[in-house]
Amino acid sequence: MRQTNADLRTRAARRQREVERKLRDELVRQGRVISILDEMEIGSLAAVIVQIDYMRAQQTRGANVDLEQLTRLLNTQGRLISALGLRPQVAEPPPNLSDYLAAKQERPA
Repeated sequence: MRQTNADLRTRAARRQREVERKLRDELVRQGRVISILDEMEIGSLAAVIVQIDYMRAQQTRGANVDLEQLTRLLNTQGRLISALGLRPQVAEPPPNLSDYLAAKQERPA
């Protein structure tokens, strides 16, 4: 992957900042107050995510990708996600048919 410039105007640096912002927003949404340690882990996770994206893009273009390195990055990503305590967002399941019909019969038309 290309090194990012100090001014952070490269595509990879912009993507990393975007990922950091989204991770930060998600932690705040989950009720977390972001500490300095969290900021460091967010930065590390964002960098890993960008590297994984880059490697997968190279792979789809037919370039040889070091699968061992990709596996290491994926494992690191999982550990950082766990360290930050990020949880998947669970959508409310749709009602089952019997509950829906029962609720519909209770309401007058």
